[in-house]
Amino acid sequence: IQGGTLTAEQGRIELGSVRDGIVNLGAGFALSYPGIQTFGGIRLSQQALADASGSLGGSIAVQGNRVSLTDGSLVLIQNQGGQAAGSLRVNAADSLEMSGISPSGQFRGGLNTETIGSGRGADIAVSTRQLLVRDGAGISTPSYGAGRAGDVTVAAADSAQLIGYTANFVSTINAFALSSGNGGNITLSTQQLSLLKGAIITAGAAAGSGNAGDVTINATDSVELIGVGTFTSSNVSSTSSFRSTGNSGNVTINTSRLVARDG
Repeated sequence: IQGGTLTAEQGRIELGSVRDGIVNLGAGFALSYPGIQTFGGIRLSQQALADASGSLGGSIAVQGNRVSLTDGSLVLIQNQGGQAAGSLRVNAADSLEMSGISPSGQFRGGLNTETIGSGRGADIAVSTRQLLVRDGAGISTPSYGAGRAGDVTVAAADSAQLIGYTANFVSTINAFALSSGNGGNITLSTQQLSLLKGAIITAGAAAGSGNAGDVTINATDSVELIGVGTFTSSNVSSTSSFRSTGNSGNVTINTSRLVARDG
């Protein structure tokens, strides 16, 4: 998808790429892939958009081998109502790569679920072998209303790398509370986690009365926090800003080797 838009208002979007085998169509038009051994690539570029927002936030499922979102391309669910949204799931057998922001510099590329009403935001779940987030892209679940933000769960079997920043955005995985709704939790499991050149993983209470969520990192081999960017040093955090009356959450890092250097 090059610069195109897929919209299913409060509905469901399925993106699947299969090289050989049978794909099943189930209830609610959900796709399943029993016995599929070889998946194909999925690429969104030139600020492409897959959008299942609405008064009831919908669901989006992505299934492929190598999945990439570049040039500010975005997968989005905005819950505008009072009921809980669906979910955003990405299963990339080999890799998930997200990079860049929109040409205008106003929008971050990547995976984004948000709530602006009283309904809970959609959870984001990523399963892959290698995760790469760079050049200001990110995975984000903000709450701008009374609804709780969605959780972020990332399982990257081999490695997860977040690298760098652009003029306006830091490469990130975040879950923010910006009103009365609580922020979501972030859980990342991998062998090697690297946050480089100012990249961050953070749950925050940025404004309002909502509490920040917890951040849990399980990295069997190592966690590396190296370098600084324009706005931040590379870090894992749960924070409450001066504009918020909410509490910060807990940060737990389980690893064999932790490195924090160069800022």
